[in-house]
Amino acid sequence: MNKKTKAGIGLGVAALGAVAAYFLTGKRGEENRAKVKGWMLQIKGDVLDKLEDMKNVNEEAYFRLVDDITERYERLKKVSKPELEKINSDLKKAWANISKELK
Repeated sequence: MNKKTKAGIGLGVAALGAVAAYFLTGKRGEENRAKVKGWMLQIKGDVLDKLEDMKNVNEEAYFRLVDDITERYERLKKVSKPELEKINSDLKKAWANISKELK
């Protein structure tokens, strides 16, 4: 992985962190904090870990990564399908910020 890609991923990780911060501190932050569960953080951590290992980061690869990880959690964890669909959607929306940082 070249330096530009690593720097872009680092900035993407920062953007994902900003999304998480907004989720927890925005106008509905108190309500959202009450809903946060450990598995949500684990999924985000897994996505970030795998994202750092990817050689070619593009929207299709990122979306496939998010889908693969959420599908794995559906099989392994006792997480409802609507909850997984929500986190999957949130992670995919974060691509807009990540892609800006990669450019």
